[in-house]
Amino acid sequence: MALRRVSGELIKRRRKTLKLTQQAVADLSEGAFSRANISQWELDLNKPDEDNTLALCKALGCKYEAISFVVVPKTAENTAAAGS
Repeated sequence: MALRRVSGELIKRRRKTLKLTQQAVADLSEGAFSRANISQWELDLNKPDEDNTLALCKALGCKYEAISFVVVPKTAENTAAAGS
């Protein structure tokens, strides 16, 4: 099963596509998180929890997949294939 992880770069890209400041996104979250939170998420210093992720998607008008990427768990099989 593939896991997904929120990406700071994808959050920033989506925000900039919408021409929004970090403060504007925080305002759209209706108090769920602050501008400082967004800054930390975009720099990958911190990750939003589940509730904040949902609020962030709502504020950015996107689905979770738009701000996350697939993480492939390391297994002996794909680690050996990478070494080939």
